[in-house]
Amino acid sequence: MYDKEVKLVNSIHDLYEIVSQNCIEIPDRDSFIELVRSSFENISDRRSKTKFNHPVLNGEDFVDILKKRGLTFDKNEAEFINFIDSVNYHRFKNYLKPLLVIDSRKIDNSIKKVIKIARGIHSSADIESFKNSIAHSFPNIKIKKGASWEIAYSYYLIDAQLREIVLSAVCYFEITLRSILVDIFKYEYKNHHGYKAIIDELKVVDLCSIKENKSSKIIIDRLYKLINNYSKSKIMKYYEAPPMHYLLEESSFGNIIDIIKLLYLVKKEDILLCKFKLGDNRNYFTDFMIIIKTLRNNCAHNKSLLAFNYVRKIKTGVSINHNISHALLIIEYLFFAFPNSKIKQDIKAQYRKKLSAFFIDMKNPKNDFLIGYWRQIGIEYGEYYMNLYKKAIRGDLPFPINRTGEGS
Repeated sequence: MYDKEVKLVNSIHDLYEIVSQNCIEIPDRDSFIELVRSSFENISDRRSKTKFNHPVLNGEDFVDILKKRGLTFDKNEAEFINFIDSVNYHRFKNYLKPLLVIDSRKIDNSIKKVIKIARGIHSSADIESFKNSIAHSFPNIKIKKGASWEIAYSYYLIDAQLREIVLSAVCYFEITLRSILVDIFKYEYKNHHGYKAIIDELKVVDLCSIKENKSSKIIIDRLYKLINNYSKSKIMKYYEAPPMHYLLEESSFGNIIDIIKLLYLVKKEDILLCKFKLGDNRNYFTDFMIIIKTLRNNCAHNKSLLAFNYVRKIKTGVSINHNISHALLIIEYLFFAFPNSKIKQDIKAQYRKKLSAFFIDMKNPKNDFLIGYWRQIGIEYGEYYMNLYKKAIRGDLPFPINRTGEGS
């Protein structure tokens, strides 16, 4: 117990050192330590929820807070407030990350250490509960000298441009994948209701083992739900069950991935994988599609791609982080792997042309903060990246890609 208390005190002191050097409006050390200790009482366990008690703020309040943190406005406060009213501050703050004096994840990691020692757990919910319990006192990270809201706004526009470029590619992958699935079901099962054949095959499979596999049962349940959702659709006035091409065309990308997983369940994934030039990465096809789906959803819902960081546990059981540079490598690799066609060549040419122009624009000195931030969190477009890029174009991308951008 004594050792635990010593470790806890030391970890709280370490947290104080980080926030006192990099944040504004910090209480004195003793007050901060007391605040942290008392906040443990308010951290919810996994069976309860905590109240969101952050103060309600308007545009003028955000201007005052950001000024204190070091952001300059060059007398354009009214433009900032108008912008915030249009897009919401909590969306905009993602574009402040490159302007911070310290990566916020370093503070989060220090918080994790404190919570783990005190509570034995350190989930993301615990971190948010901890921050929320001291919302009025928890520090705001300082902003780098020379940073203005106009620079952050330019990153917002850059991000919108990148989302448009990436969306054109991932939509091609999604549409092509739907078409390939329609064809393989049609020719493999000789009818327009291949999903029903899979259900019949699953009845032959050891159902006990499927029920024990929670994720498999979830996939099967979602397939039934998807089919039932069309029972009231107009097409059902004419057919007793929706044909495969209709079902796939109206399905979400998540449903498409579920259907791919069903092929794995009945040991028929080869009828799909043989359509692609995957080489040594055959086992990662589902991982690729989940990353593409996440990119698509981020683009469609206007989430930041500049700060894209998707953690995925792959088949080998290893958790890896995919940042935007990894995602762009995977897109190039899939352009190689997908079946050749005129539409693929045209979309690939447009995509590369726009992406090349994008990176030329990124060399503008006004983007130095952003480039520095990317390098800080492991995103870089240096020699190793270009080597991987050339490999991806040739269909030789080592996967999974680790945090330094090199193949594992």
